[in-house]
Amino acid sequence: MEAGQLAEPTSTDDMINLSYLLAGGSYGAYQFSNTCVLDSILAGIHVLAKMYPQIRDLFTRDNKINTVIRFLDFAKVNEAKALWLINLSLRKEENLMQNEFVDIRGYVRDHLTNFTELVCASFDYDDSQSSSTPCDTVLNNILRKFEDYGDVKPLGTSRHEPKLILVDIDDRMCILPPLSITDDYERTYELQFLLMGQSTPLSNHMVLFLCTQLTGRWMIYDNMKTPLVQDIGVSELQRATEREKYVSYLAAYVKKE
Repeated sequence: MEAGQLAEPTSTDDMINLSYLLAGGSYGAYQFSNTCVLDSILAGIHVLAKMYPQIRDLFTRDNKINTVIRFLDFAKVNEAKALWLINLSLRKEENLMQNEFVDIRGYVRDHLTNFTELVCASFDYDDSQSSSTPCDTVLNNILRKFEDYGDVKPLGTSRHEPKLILVDIDDRMCILPPLSITDDYERTYELQFLLMGQSTPLSNHMVLFLCTQLTGRWMIYDNMKTPLVQDIGVSELQRATEREKYVSYLAAYVKKE
């Protein structure tokens, strides 16, 4: 293998290996804290890039996201976190790294700005659950099945065929979103990951649930646990959601090829 060349993952275990993605971190003089939301987002998109060539290709259309993914490929996690935050600062016109101690505590939707260049259009849940724009009928017919669950952000190079659909649920539902959604053109989008929050009297924490459609396994990534990734049954996850142990914030769906 040539220097700098990435070894292709050979198994599902390789694809969901997140042992490099630890809480906190540092870059130069900067110290990162409260990184659970950022870590969960990075874990989710990196697993998608490793599992689906079409999603990796999609991410190459945004130079900064592509570079973040490449940093993660080579376990350069601190560089990935720093670039993500720098890009977010530029897009929000707010310097998130003005102090040495960078507290990344926040909400999932704070980070979705970084996907702007890949978004075909935005559909808002709060607009009477029926978006008036864009007027593209085809895209509307694809995405209206997702609108009941939150703000919809389709990612792709064609408005007629998004590759990845992000649903910003933001604690709007107390049950799991559907494991698959079929649009008006009989195209099926499968749930790949869920960012879910845990709230206690002492703290709020974000974790990532991964659904590997290749094997049907569900796993939880928690940057505060050892090991970082553990198996979980979907029935156990459903019961935990019903008991409000976990609250859904972001769902990611990939079109079934």
